[in-house]
Amino acid sequence: MENKFICECGKEFKSKNSLKTHYRFCKVHKPKSKVSKYKIDDNLYKCECGKEFNNFQSLNAHFSHCDFHHECRGTIRKGHTSELTKSMCWGNKTAEEIQEIRNKAGKTHARLMREGIINFPYNGKPNYNVKACRYIDELNKKFGWNLQHAENGGEIRIVRYFPDGYDKELNIVFEYDEPIHYVDVKNNILNEYDIERQNYIIEKLNCKFYRYNEKLDKFYEIN
Repeated sequence: MENKFICECGKEFKSKNSLKTHYRFCKVHKPKSKVSKYKIDDNLYKCECGKEFNNFQSLNAHFSHCDFHHECRGTIRKGHTSELTKSMCWGNKTAEEIQEIRNKAGKTHARLMREGIINFPYNGKPNYNVKACRYIDELNKKFGWNLQHAENGGEIRIVRYFPDGYDKELNIVFEYDEPIHYVDVKNNILNEYDIERQNYIIEKLNCKFYRYNEKLDKFYEIN
């Protein structure tokens, strides 16, 4: 005999999954309320360790750092971010090293990397714009440059930056700028990050630096 799964509204289904799907839209069906085993009163929840809470959200937050709760369930408590940070970093540093880091705390992570205080190697491949590669190819033909880009040898890394194009022999750097690189694209005003990146590369390489504003179709050299 074929099994039938019947909803409170009277509709029949051939499978349990079909019935469950129907439940989502049925106005007659009333889902059974699940009673938490930690609920001891209308507004009172109790952990295995004995601590009581007036709502389940507070109890759930308590679970994340309750060792006794995890022992009862046979699970392993996940370490807090602060605990992991301490175990991986602070615990391996001397008092002098910790003090030096604290003295530099007012500086951004990017600036600390540039100054060589911390080092975070980049092992991935940067994203790139195919249109930028085509435009760079045109510049190479027009000016006789040999700008290397993502599709003709890969973008060259300068410390932690990957400019769109770089001719190592002529020491020329080129950046192709979509509108997202500007705080005011119509007036050709770059955002703070791109200006800082640009100035750092110029200082590092003492190079010629060119940019292209895609929105305005404007090619120009940074003086």
